[in-house]
Amino acid sequence: MSPVDQILKAATTCDSVLNTWREQRDPSEACRLDYALIDDSKLTPISASVEFTEKIPGIGSYSDHFAYTATFQVLPKFIQCERDPASASEKLKVYNDFSALVINYIRTTNKWQYQWRMSHFLVSMFVCIGLVPVITVASLVVPWLTSGFYLAGLFIGIAGAINGLIGYLFTKGEYRSLREVIFQINDRYTYLKTTAKFAQI
Repeated sequence: MSPVDQILKAATTCDSVLNTWREQRDPSEACRLDYALIDDSKLTPISASVEFTEKIPGIGSYSDHFAYTATFQVLPKFIQCERDPASASEKLKVYNDFSALVINYIRTTNKWQYQWRMSHFLVSMFVCIGLVPVITVASLVVPWLTSGFYLAGLFIGIAGAINGLIGYLFTKGEYRSLREVIFQINDRYTYLKTTAKFAQI
């Protein structure tokens, strides 16, 4: 599938080669980053598309991933569309697949992001502490090197602290949000499975 078709047909928003932040990626790495979870007994999808694919002149893409938009129509009354066993069976499979996808993301990408960011933070702090005696000795032996070591320590410390904050605050928050999504999917799966059984009685 071409990069344009990946956006138009598969709604890929992340790691597209059409994004200037991700031009070096392989086309096969393009994926969909965001999902809209809705109750189709209350909402009907009208349209959906990937947005902000155009480039800012002289700068490039707006972000490292594209945006998406979706339009829904609120149904006038609660419709028990899950009563159709065939429809319910298809939805159960979708819920299973989506739950597996989120769990896999948590176990791989989310975990890896947290580990490398926190490792960078810890290594940076140890390096900064280790530079203290180095700066002290350098100030006595080669004074002009002191400022270089000091600036290096400052840069390493700031970079490590920022990465540590991102790792602790963002990936932890993302983990909690993803766990909530899994709980919602499991609740919906259980409800749908129960109503499908009653529909067959």
